[in-house]
Amino acid sequence: MGGVIVANDIVAGLFGLSPYQVQQQQQAAIQQQAQAYAQQDPFQRATQSMYQGGAGLAGIGAGMMGMVNPEVEAAKQREAIMGGNVDMQTPQGLRALAAKLQAAGMTQQAYIAAAKANEMEAGKQDIALKSV
Repeated sequence: MGGVIVANDIVAGLFGLSPYQVQQQQQAAIQQQAQAYAQQDPFQRATQSMYQGGAGLAGIGAGMMGMVNPEVEAAKQREAIMGGNVDMQTPQGLRALAAKLQAAGMTQQAYIAAAKANEMEAGKQDIALKSV
């Protein structure tokens, strides 16, 4: 059971939010803005509506030009790396993950995975020494 907790901690620490979670955060922000909008007077609402309409059109135009949400794309890339056969229960698996992350340009996450591998090995050595 301890291995599952370690694996979940590593996933959360290394990879952050999934694409779905990023979108959910963005939707929650929109909902908060809508609640604030409901508290405004009619002139403030009109001004904000024009601003939001312009932002919406800009987003549509960006999508048509092939631009993407960088947060969602980064989450998709992390998810693609994790979609492979990744063993986060062993130091060797974590080192293989670190190599994949490094190859994808995710240096910070690669460093964290390698550090977790070192930590796991040190823990195993500590247990071995205590049992002698």
